[in-house]
Amino acid sequence: MEIAEIPRKDVNGSIRAVAESKDFRISTNDILCAIAVKKLASERKKIEDEFTDLTVPIDVRRKVKEYGQRFFGNGIWLHTMRLKMEEIGGLPTEELAVRIRKSMPSVSKMAYVEYLTKLEDIISRGEREKIRPFDPATGYLVTNISRLPIDRLNFGTGPPDVVFPLTIEKNAAAILAKEENFIIRIAR
Repeated sequence: MEIAEIPRKDVNGSIRAVAESKDFRISTNDILCAIAVKKLASERKKIEDEFTDLTVPIDVRRKVKEYGQRFFGNGIWLHTMRLKMEEIGGLPTEELAVRIRKSMPSVSKMAYVEYLTKLEDIISRGEREKIRPFDPATGYLVTNISRLPIDRLNFGTGPPDVVFPLTIEKNAAAILAKEENFIIRIAR
């Protein structure tokens, strides 16, 4: 495991820089995913693969009104994009973040239902290996739970003492928040 602390002010500065130089909006998640995938890829430079897949779970609750912000369950869309390994190492973080943003699907109720229908079809055909979030031998997974209101979680015994995401498979990263910093926890 590797832990990296990224100041919020640095992330916000990158977002502003892209907005000013490219007249294009990226999100905090785009920058953090770019930072995480660059860190993950730095260990795989010896691998001969030309391409890799980056999987980013998208929380659809704000876009699917039937779920809403308070929905507690699986409101996730696993978005996967293909990247050239040389792009990950060669592009500045902000440019990689722009590519991540441009790859993101437009989330709506109809699009999400279509995504879920495709998953159900895969399951009904018995192709369970295709619903695995990512292949740690050839891809990366970056999960951002920095907006999870940990201090407000209470299942009857008070807030948790510690939150430890289950994203611990090789080539996976979890993004958490801690005061004025983001924490990127990388599994190698």
